[in-house]
Amino acid sequence: MSIWKWDGELRGQIWDVGNEEYHADRTADSSSTLKVARKSIELYQADYLKGEIEPFSASPEMNFGSAFHCALLEGGEFENRYVYEPDDIDGEPINKRLKAHREFLEGWKTSNAGKETLPKSDGERIAGMMKSVRSHASASKLFSTGMPEVAVKFRMGHEAVSNYPLKAMFDWVCPERGIIADVKTTRHFGDIGVFRREIASREYHCQ
Repeated sequence: MSIWKWDGELRGQIWDVGNEEYHADRTADSSSTLKVARKSIELYQADYLKGEIEPFSASPEMNFGSAFHCALLEGGEFENRYVYEPDDIDGEPINKRLKAHREFLEGWKTSNAGKETLPKSDGERIAGMMKSVRSHASASKLFSTGMPEVAVKFRMGHEAVSNYPLKAMFDWVCPERGIIADVKTTRHFGDIGVFRREIASREYHCQ
């Protein structure tokens, strides 16, 4: 792991872990856990420290965001993690009331065990969004070189807290250009003003 510093006040290490291990770690706080603590210290203790709250189920929108994130940043990994659910058999729409179609779907699920299933319609959306990124001069240049999913652990102190352990998972890091990028999907692609308000309400700027 490489050591990095910033202004002599922050020291940390690149942390070689995957997404699941990163979120399971309880030795350091992230922006997400600190947001919970700011709103309710009791909820923070019950969820993050004691594990008394069941993990929430991701919404279809969150699943789509994760899938696009993987397609954009991790390239070939997408086919290892995701699969589109078929909606036809040789051009014939799937009818789950038919035994043959149910058997086809069961076989398909068995052959794709371990992968996350996405609606076939998501494929068109992801392809369109990928095309938009690649055709955007600044975005395409940003993602032309760099590293995806870079986890770090570090300690940072100020007047109230000294040497506090923190962690972060950066979506994209380009060391040569000194850039850290965070990828977000939104339904408000046609109105930048609405998206700015969404950034504030979801506290994306606090990450």
